[in-house]
Amino acid sequence: MKIFKSGITISFILSLALSANSISDEKSASYICIGDKSIGFNWENKNWVETRFNTDKYLVKKISKEMLENDFAYSECHNLLKSKSEDRIDVEYGCYNIRTVGEHYYPFETEVCTEFWTPLDINKKLTQVNCKYFSFRPNGWFHKAFTHSSLEDKPYKDSLGVSVGKCAKL
Repeated sequence: MKIFKSGITISFILSLALSANSISDEKSASYICIGDKSIGFNWENKNWVETRFNTDKYLVKKISKEMLENDFAYSECHNLLKSKSEDRIDVEYGCYNIRTVGEHYYPFETEVCTEFWTPLDINKKLTQVNCKYFSFRPNGWFHKAFTHSSLEDKPYKDSLGVSVGKCAKL
């Protein structure tokens, strides 16, 4: 009977250790997201015209808590993050930097995003991240919207659109 109990104890400790590793891996993870399709509208002659856009690749990086606390460049995101709270055990918040592959990395473009985790599971895993214009599932689909609030009939407006594709953990 003692062997059985210690076997349970060892397997329980191992599962906790593995769980902690998978959670900590997600706490500062990076992802590559590759666009599959991108459609939207261009503003031409004061009218919206349907169009297809070239797809992009995106780098998504979750900024670690240590970096947020120690690097002034992330202070805005860190301060916003401190003001967020949620009573649900499956929802957390994190600071993410999302940029197109090949573009320069700017810490001030980091934003607070909502994270959804598997609830009440010993092997807690990140299931989805929702940012202002970019939502993704680790090793799954992403959606990126590009919009603006210009409703005036100006000669020029930025395009509107949506891109979809797949992400993979780096």
